[in-house]
Amino acid sequence: DRHPQFHADLREYIEKSYSIAAQALTRFQQIKTERGLIDFGDMEQKLLAALDVPAVRERVAAELELLLVDEFQDTNPMQLAIFMKLAALADKVIFVGDVKQAIYGFRGCDPELVRDTLDALVARGSASDVLEYSWRSRHSLVEYVNSVFSTAFAGELETRQVVLEARRRDEVDEPAVLKWTLTGNAAKQAAQIAGAVAELVRSGFSIVDPETKRPRPASWGDIAILAARNEQVEQIAKALRAAHVPMKMTLSGLLSVPEIALAKAALRRLNDPADTIATAEIVAMTSGL
Repeated sequence: DRHPQFHADLREYIEKSYSIAAQALTRFQQIKTERGLIDFGDMEQKLLAALDVPAVRERVAAELELLLVDEFQDTNPMQLAIFMKLAALADKVIFVGDVKQAIYGFRGCDPELVRDTLDALVARGSASDVLEYSWRSRHSLVEYVNSVFSTAFAGELETRQVVLEARRRDEVDEPAVLKWTLTGNAAKQAAQIAGAVAELVRSGFSIVDPETKRPRPASWGDIAILAARNEQVEQIAKALRAAHVPMKMTLSGLLSVPEIALAKAALRRLNDPADTIATAEIVAMTSGL
């Protein structure tokens, strides 16, 4: 690992990789320019550049009374630069965000960036207000979340930045959190989830209706299942379908099932009567009917 030729090879590989990436980005930009197109990154860059134009700054300063940025924790460095330039032109600025939710690292957001920005604003005389109450979630759920996250963020955030006081009472006697223990491989776990969901609804588990604000039994439409990866979601969806649990998701293999394949062939034949492949597919799939 100390051989000069090995180091030279690594350097050449890395430099060429970056060179190829730079050439690809340059060519990509050329294609967009030739076709009169911009992407979201271009929008941010052009807006940032425009805010340095004196005429633009003068116009914005004359019209911008309030700059309100919600979900501030999702801010990336480019957007932060835009917000700071706009803030200098606005009569009043309000940033609303939660450092605990700064999870979109793949989009360039950074918890440290958000925290440092807020600290800098406070140091310059801006007011900081931490929400103390939760009006949305039931009391027992808020207490559960307080217990989990006050421990998780101990030493990183002040207690007042994590713990909320619940102002909504528990309208039902059902527990706010249920624990399902899953065992076996991914397929078995997906089947267990499907069975647990079916049992939950069929048991008459009580929830508060979001419209009437009154207790009622949970229905299929009240349930959402989240997973870390798309393949897990698809596997769970297949397990739900196998358990005859109503669910809404487009499975990757849906277009290959016979009825969909027949419908596609019929549409192709309708569009082009000379499409012999579509005709053959229709004949093949309906010959036994």
